[in-house]
Amino acid sequence: MHKIIPLNVIANADDFGFDKLLTDGCILAFERGYINSISIMTNTDYFNEAVSVLKKYPSLRNIGIHVNFTAGKPLTNMDKRFLTSEGEWNPTVINKSYTILDKRARAAFYKELCCQIEQALKVGINVNHLNSHHHVHILPCFTGMFMKAASNYGLKLRLAQTNSSGNFLKNLYRRKLNAIIVSKDLHYANYFEYPYSSNKKNQSVNNIETIEFMFHPTFDEFGELTDHYDPISFNRWAQCFTDPVSEKIAIIKDGALCHYSIAGF
Repeated sequence: MHKIIPLNVIANADDFGFDKLLTDGCILAFERGYINSISIMTNTDYFNEAVSVLKKYPSLRNIGIHVNFTAGKPLTNMDKRFLTSEGEWNPTVINKSYTILDKRARAAFYKELCCQIEQALKVGINVNHLNSHHHVHILPCFTGMFMKAASNYGLKLRLAQTNSSGNFLKNLYRRKLNAIIVSKDLHYANYFEYPYSSNKKNQSVNNIETIEFMFHPTFDEFGELTDHYDPISFNRWAQCFTDPVSEKIAIIKDGALCHYSIAGF
């Protein structure tokens, strides 16, 4: 029996447009039925080529903006304190939970955020969701502007991951942030989690309203489709669709390791 991704599961491929390998990896994953959603980077040198590729796949309708404040160069003139000497984003300054932005910096980042969204809109890409490279949108200094942009552009926003990080305050913050995003009806799914490759208890995705999984398809040195962040989990996920024996994928949810069945789809 041919298996497809359940309607209540969003299998999203991040980093589309970062380079040729990641772009082609996302497309092949879509063609094989492993993903049903992608997020495109708009501040990369490969963006125009990625747009040309994307327009060949009109059936790929779940397209988001993968806002990038941590790699490559900004599209707008940014304060040099957030950039390297080469004019690229400096993640060691930006990607910190305790980063504080003054009024001028907040305005500059919001302008850049809007510019990255509009970069896709002006070439005719119909986007429906918003997330970020390295999850900077859940940092306290950026959450407000991402919710504002999502609301202004009519987009849905990725939730924060809520598995146990060993930090009570971080988990509490993420849960409260998610509650705010949900209360504003901005959430792309009811849960956002990473897939993992082992399990302790079983649960069906049928018991969840919507859940988003994140992938980063690319190619390994042998030209085989893989994931540059978590190849083991990606391979296990792919097996759910190619191996009649493999019908489950394990993820971390609410601090517990769960084994989600996709059998019967």
